[in-house]
Amino acid sequence: MGALQWQFPQSQLDASSMADFLKSLEVNYPNHVTRFCQNGLWNGETFSQPDPNAVENDDPSETICSGKIVPVLSQYFTLVEDIPLGGSFFQWIFHNVYNSLQNETGKEIVQSMLDTEMQAITDGKIASDYVFQVWESQG
Repeated sequence: MGALQWQFPQSQLDASSMADFLKSLEVNYPNHVTRFCQNGLWNGETFSQPDPNAVENDDPSETICSGKIVPVLSQYFTLVEDIPLGGSFFQWIFHNVYNSLQNETGKEIVQSMLDTEMQAITDGKIASDYVFQVWESQG
């Protein structure tokens, strides 16, 4: 699912749960948060879209048509099961900091982010960018 070339809706970028989570890292993990706060997509209050040209230059296939997958499938199949898996926070909060999460504290941070993200999805504040779906033929 997700958005075409990382151009997500402003509502996802402004999701208070995502900003609140990042701010909580500053309080709960002060020795590990420096790289998170140096995230070029975060200004201390909200996230910004990445430059679509930079996304294309980095990987031309990156989410190129991801927002079109479900609409096309629904033309030919019937959705039977739709399970949200999250993925809505990862690209924003962990932008360029993946290597700093290779220890126990990093695992705690990731689990906390996953819990916060799934709660925001359950509460309808954001959509899940990663899903597991089962479709059946319409014939």
